[in-house]
Amino acid sequence: MLDPRRTKPNPVPVAARSTSLMAVYALMIAAWMIDFRVSADSAVSGLQVIFLIIFLVMAFAFVVLDRDPRFHAPGMLWTVAAATLFMIAGFLSGMLRNQSYDAMIRNVIPTFVYVTTFYATVRVVMSQDLRRLRKLLAIMCLGYVVSGVLVYWAIEGRLDLSNVRFQILSGATIAALSYVECLVLFGLTMTEWGALVSGLAAVFLSVTRTFLVTALFQFVSLVPGAFRLFSRRVIVLSGAALILVAAAATVGAFGVARWTDRLATPGSERSTDATLFTRQSETRYMLDAFTANAQSVLIGNGLAAETTYYLPNEIGGGAAHSVGFGHNQHVSILFIAGLLGGGMLLFVHLVQMVQSFRFMAALSRLADRHSDLLFLCAWGALMIIGAMATNSFSSILGNRSASVWYGLGTGLFIGGRARYFRECAIGAEGLAWQRLAMPVR
Repeated sequence: MLDPRRTKPNPVPVAARSTSLMAVYALMIAAWMIDFRVSADSAVSGLQVIFLIIFLVMAFAFVVLDRDPRFHAPGMLWTVAAATLFMIAGFLSGMLRNQSYDAMIRNVIPTFVYVTTFYATVRVVMSQDLRRLRKLLAIMCLGYVVSGVLVYWAIEGRLDLSNVRFQILSGATIAALSYVECLVLFGLTMTEWGALVSGLAAVFLSVTRTFLVTALFQFVSLVPGAFRLFSRRVIVLSGAALILVAAAATVGAFGVARWTDRLATPGSERSTDATLFTRQSETRYMLDAFTANAQSVLIGNGLAAETTYYLPNEIGGGAAHSVGFGHNQHVSILFIAGLLGGGMLLFVHLVQMVQSFRFMAALSRLADRHSDLLFLCAWGALMIIGAMATNSFSSILGNRSASVWYGLGTGLFIGGRARYFRECAIGAEGLAWQRLAMPVR
């Protein structure tokens, strides 16, 4: 039986790299780079229609230009089928409840973007030059992170770094944070370093605790190989990071006080964590709505169903609403499309998370990881893991630009795994993959 610790894949010829296909793929990804959130009746909402048109045109062009041979990619069909079923069920359920077509279309677009980007990424990973792809995606990640800040600046007309929050974060935040583990495992190029540092700076300025949980969740996957990861580079980087954090905390560097206030245990004046309170109340509301009757259990409440969450009395009380996705995507999927429409998608996401954890745990124990293919697989797996953690507190499929990177990360993992199968010439059973991912069947 082949052992990947001693046996490297023997690359087989892939289709000649297509500059036009890569260019179209790049424009697909870039279409949502400067996306922003505004109300549907805003004067600038028409720009988002332009972004959508660019994405649709590039997706169509991608299908036309993609003439490379098809190879089996375990997990691709299930992902496409689950996302498609979710969209159909959510739309049908909304129609039965006479929900607004405009609202349903707005809420289905991110899922469509997710599954379309996923498919295109699988195809690109399986057929194109991996070094070029890695460079391209690093540029895209850096562009997204920087544009998140610039777009907020342009919309608000100012950028108060002492008061900004999550609004400056882009859809590529999880992708940028995933570079931390890739740095430990592989090392990074200069562009990837730029994306990582920019992403960390944006998260620091935003004072968003969700991404602390996300980062911790990602690091857990490396625990099985922790002792193998202690290299000179890791020790130096860890030491530098600790010194920087300690120095910032000691001198009261800009932004540290905001994190201290954000993480501190609520005192007597405010005994309730408002953020946690609102998320828990909305999650309970969606669960109650999901289990309210047989119809909602089977096909959900529709893409434009309204959720409700409550604010603590200590900050004024009252209620607010979301449409479609709430502050927990796992529950939102069932709330929108029920077991028939959403159960399969939720199951696919959970399976992909387990596969990603097993892959990262095995990869952390390998001595030789110098491979663009393994790098892209690992980066994708970390995005999947990070997304599953983040989706416990928000909904990526409710955000267009974040859905691009969720689909991209999933495509990197599924497509990279399929290419590994092919290059090992062992078929879909993946014997050589036994130490890098769970069985595919």
